[in-house]
Amino acid sequence: MPSKTGKTILVQIRLPRKLVEEIDNLIRKGYYSSRTSFFEDAARRRLEEVRFTSNELMYFVREYLEGKLERTLAEKAKIIIDLNEARKRLKSVSLEDITHTMNRLRGRTI
Repeated sequence: MPSKTGKTILVQIRLPRKLVEEIDNLIRKGYYSSRTSFFEDAARRRLEEVRFTSNELMYFVREYLEGKLERTLAEKAKIIIDLNEARKRLKSVSLEDITHTMNRLRGRTI
């Protein structure tokens, strides 16, 4: 429900007791002033992470589609891929993110 000021929206969630206790512990230690500030920070960080991953994926797909990655390989440039790092980054990418990125590259969405 939008608030009377229109600046915030009330969101109700259910969490395991252990998570709430850990969040409350961070508040007691002074890391956050309230549960709201904790969730605002957590949501903001996750959104930034998703945007970064999506943009990074879009960059590599665009480079590939434009043939730039093939040219780099043809020039015998060495590409080192850390599989553990790649797995970590791709865990946060959903099929929906990939579809959205491909549609953006194809000019189907903004």
